[in-house]
Amino acid sequence: MDILSKETLDSLTVFMRTYAAWAPLMLFGIMLCEGVILTTFIFSGSVMIVAAGVLIQAGVLEYTSCFLAIFLGFCLGDWINFEIGRRGEHWFRNLGMVKNRPGLMLRAERMITQYGVAAVFLSRFMGPSRVFVTFLAGSCHMRPQPFHAATALATLLLTFGLLNAGMTGLQLWEKFR
Repeated sequence: MDILSKETLDSLTVFMRTYAAWAPLMLFGIMLCEGVILTTFIFSGSVMIVAAGVLIQAGVLEYTSCFLAIFLGFCLGDWINFEIGRRGEHWFRNLGMVKNRPGLMLRAERMITQYGVAAVFLSRFMGPSRVFVTFLAGSCHMRPQPFHAATALATLLLTFGLLNAGMTGLQLWEKFR
């Protein structure tokens, strides 16, 4: 049996249409968990966003609710991670991998001090390193307002780009199939 057979895809589409109302809530939860240092490696937000874009293009999901859920989940996850960094700085500094490399925190602090908002903004597009930059931004006591502004703008661009990549991917697949 072919995993991508027409029957398999039809069954998946029926399942997604049946539970489409839950998609924004699930996307919100996944993006929130991806933003927090303790749960980030459990979920792959980028893959989920592209998949949501495919389902939007297929008419299974609605664009606006998914966009808002992804955007808000990412922003809230980053805010929680920032606050964990602000309040858990001593915990982080006492971790073995950090304690055994005294220059690690100094370099991280220098990066946040030197590049600040730009580091937070660019980290949104750099996969797993993002969660460490947002954590360190809190740990290095970056001011919250610039942090949230950089996170919101980068998240807006990333959400738009990944959702539309999924939508465009399905269009191209159907066109050249």
